[in-house]
Amino acid sequence: MTTEVARTQPGACLHSRGTIRPVTPLTALDLFAGCGGLSLGLHWSGWSVVAAVERSPMAAETYFCNFMGSPSMWAKHVSLGARESLAAGLMVDSVEVLPQHLDVIDEQLPDGLDLLAGGPPCQGFSLAGKRAKDDVRNRLVWRFLDVARELEPRIVVMENVPSIHSPFEHGSRASTLSDLSMALKKLPGPGYVPVVLLLRSDQYGVPQRRKRVFLLGIRADIASRLNVLEGSWDQESEPLNPMRHPLAPPPSSEDFTTLDALWDIEEATYRHFEDAPSYVDPSFARWARSDLTVRPTSSWSLIPNHTFRRHNPETEARFRLIRLFGEKGISGDLFKDAARIPEVVLEHHLAPLEACLPIDLEGIRITSIAELRMRVTRLASKKHSQRWLAPSAPSPTITTLPDDFVHYGQNRTLTVREMARLQSFPDSFVFCGKETTGGEKRRTEVPQYTQVGNAVPPRLSAALGGHLRRLLASVREPQGASPTEGHRARSAVRATLLADGGGKIEQTKRVFHFQSVGGSGTS
Repeated sequence: MTTEVARTQPGACLHSRGTIRPVTPLTALDLFAGCGGLSLGLHWSGWSVVAAVERSPMAAETYFCNFMGSPSMWAKHVSLGARESLAAGLMVDSVEVLPQHLDVIDEQLPDGLDLLAGGPPCQGFSLAGKRAKDDVRNRLVWRFLDVARELEPRIVVMENVPSIHSPFEHGSRASTLSDLSMALKKLPGPGYVPVVLLLRSDQYGVPQRRKRVFLLGIRADIASRLNVLEGSWDQESEPLNPMRHPLAPPPSSEDFTTLDALWDIEEATYRHFEDAPSYVDPSFARWARSDLTVRPTSSWSLIPNHTFRRHNPETEARFRLIRLFGEKGISGDLFKDAARIPEVVLEHHLAPLEACLPIDLEGIRITSIAELRMRVTRLASKKHSQRWLAPSAPSPTITTLPDDFVHYGQNRTLTVREMARLQSFPDSFVFCGKETTGGEKRRTEVPQYTQVGNAVPPRLSAALGGHLRRLLASVREPQGASPTEGHRARSAVRATLLADGGGKIEQTKRVFHFQSVGGSGTS
């Protein structure tokens, strides 16, 4: 018998199990929203995400279809202008044009914004890329502060890769993160207290070892009430320094492996929970499927976003060897280096596989290490990284490329749904657009695999969001209290310009562009 998957509430924000619903939810604005991983975690932890901004139509379509409306409504929404789409809850445009339309946010939030959150593009900072100082994407972190300066939110949260902490130039002490912290501290208006947190996603119920930097800015009046001081905290140092920073969320008691996350979707349809192996914790799969309605049907149906990629026999043979390498503790980089390694050295690296002989590859029976060495050299790959996913541990950091990882038990790469599981997206969260892309299109398109790899893990977002919501709710001024003087004045300027005519906003808008200390944030 097969199963068909149906959503419980088509077109709405479906992912509500365990969601906190306070009497008066605090408000959030999500910049660089992508497919919605950060928004989803904030939603789970009780925030009201009043609007999001995402430039990519592909990623924005996924956001829209999971939080706002049905796929049939997307074409109408994406045809709206920036202003109208922002008022509807999702602006499909660059963050750089957002300051022109902030009066839309002012109208919705007379008490001011509680949380400005987002994850600016990290490719220019990531050690996995070229890490170019002049990458145009690097300036977007400074546009984030433009919006913070205008809206004066009570809390600012910016997520990025750990290498944003590292200087671009050897010997330099300055980094983009330190420049951002200084700029945030000196932001005109009420001022902010910067706090840097380095958090690991596997500590918050995510089956993935993903380390991320969160730059938090607590508005000075709120920081004073919370007794928060400027500082930083690295979760990996917690065993040596058990004094966790008060803004750091306490870790979860849940600890999931790759196998815990994927055991029930190894094939095209779900496995039954009663068939779970004794060495698997089925609670993660139960959670992932909890917002789905599964009913028997006579028709064949796939798990959402769970299409297996086809590989030629040579690629499957390489994947099988990568799996054997992983099981025996041999680095998968051996394929990349095989052509330039001396034969005797390569055979030495392959020696742990002698106990696995004979091995059948592409219809050829391998009976000796020498034959295996020749086959490895023939199957060598130029890919910078192809790694086997160990089933008994959390996965390494999920990337945007489908070919970077080999399934722990099958000779194939991962599906979009499997990568989404490792990022802690529930199965009810469906990804839109094409699955993948290549060549020059990778610079402009954001297909499903890229959406997943770029996302903030929702469970990590929920842990941090829930902790910050509880802290802010304990000291926040009552609803209806006046916003700061600076925010009220800027709101009045925007309202006056709007009343005089929308065209004047473009000519006289106040956009404040921040720069890093070294000028790297100029636009």
